[in-house]
Amino acid sequence: MKLPRLLALVLGSFTLLAAACGGGGDSKATVQGFFDAFNDRDADKIYDSFSSSCLQGITKDQFNQGWALGASFIGDSKAKIESIDVKEDGDNASATVKGKFEGGPLDGADAQEDTLDLKKEDGKWKIADCSFIQGLTGPGG
Repeated sequence: MKLPRLLALVLGSFTLLAAACGGGGDSKATVQGFFDAFNDRDADKIYDSFSSSCLQGITKDQFNQGWALGASFIGDSKAKIESIDVKEDGDNASATVKGKFEGGPLDGADAQEDTLDLKKEDGKWKIADCSFIQGLTGPGG
């Protein structure tokens, strides 16, 4: 099972979730920032890292409510990222991420690899994998 999809399955029944720290000009830092924000349970940074097209119809308050519920379920699980390989093409990028979760109910799973799409908005890299956030927002999200 792919890394982001594993997280989506774990949190998919919860109301809302989103991703990382907004990243500035470094696409790899945006991806790392998402997982750092996950590990820090920083819902605002997670939310701010998604592209505007992925966040349509989801307010930060709604996201924070869903994240609080999801974070209580995942306990002290942490994402341990082994590698991030980014290929940029203009204002778009693709990040191949390999990692696993440690601790809490997600502990013990083998390392997984998945690809996240990114795009540049107002000079900042954002996660543009809308299927990821849709899986996390539950039905109708």
